[in-house]
Amino acid sequence: MTEPMNQRNQKKALTIAIPTFDRNVRLENSLKALISEVEKSNYLVDIKVLDNCSPNPVSETLSSEVLNCEFLEVIRQPYNIGMCANILNCFEVCDTEWLWILGDDDEVTHGSVDKIHSDILNSESVCINFNTDIISSGRERISRTINGIEGVLNDMDGYSNLLFISTNIYRCASLRKHIRFGYDFAYSMQPHTALLFMSLAKDFSKIDVSSERIVNWHKAENDQTWSQTKMIAARSVLLELPLGLNDKLFDKFKKFLLQGYPAKKILIKSAIEISSDSTLDKLAKTNLIKQVYLRNYRLASLCLPLLFLAVSMVKYATVRTMVMKALSVVGIRDFKRSKNLYQRM
Repeated sequence: MTEPMNQRNQKKALTIAIPTFDRNVRLENSLKALISEVEKSNYLVDIKVLDNCSPNPVSETLSSEVLNCEFLEVIRQPYNIGMCANILNCFEVCDTEWLWILGDDDEVTHGSVDKIHSDILNSESVCINFNTDIISSGRERISRTINGIEGVLNDMDGYSNLLFISTNIYRCASLRKHIRFGYDFAYSMQPHTALLFMSLAKDFSKIDVSSERIVNWHKAENDQTWSQTKMIAARSVLLELPLGLNDKLFDKFKKFLLQGYPAKKILIKSAIEISSDSTLDKLAKTNLIKQVYLRNYRLASLCLPLLFLAVSMVKYATVRTMVMKALSVVGIRDFKRSKNLYQRM
């Protein structure tokens, strides 16, 4: 049986912040599961939903069952401030030592709240990075503590798991003091990692790497609430963070940031997506495709996506679809053999 709220640990250490925009039904389902998980746990938490001015206000669409939850607060932005600013606002509204920014459609695992508390009680790090299926290193993940930016670049099993926001727990005040860099580099579409990199480099802070899981990762469904292409095109902006790295470490940072994600086939997919976008004219499509490849230091591979663009101009839809599919298969195979001219830049 669940303990009464007044019999649990009364000192709140964790805020669960959920930034959201126009995904009210998914949010409702996620909140029901999350609230149930919190009520089964041995700890009190705050849940704060940051509604980024959704067309249908979250507070008007959530069920009374969810809205009556005593540890839930809905904060509505007065206007749409963009995905990145809404994520950064999670750090600003957090009143507890630790912060969990949870995607509005991510499924929490059984016992996740207790699992998190058991780790934060003894942690001296600014971030606890939990395990997911995103990691594809081929080896079992070992729980450990990594020191500083150099340790992360040498020992972290890829960037993707740091980028996936729902699998990280942050010591809020330690990262919040670097929040201006999140706003300065918001165009990267990954401002939370900007804060983390600054803390690792300037404060020589630590990351706890955990073999446990707190969310079940799944591939994002196609929707209009975020753009993988935009994220791929913009992430190299983080290379301009004032981390104070020497040439050797900067080269490692570039490889860490750019080589692990996206996979080459995702770049192909982005090219197809841009080529098929009816809202862009030919010049805009060409420039965007060039930027995706240039900013990911893969200019040598640009010939194939430009072929996609050319094929997208074919008049007959059936022929166009068949040729695009054929080119995507050939393109993925060709990418495996292509050279990256900018690898040593």
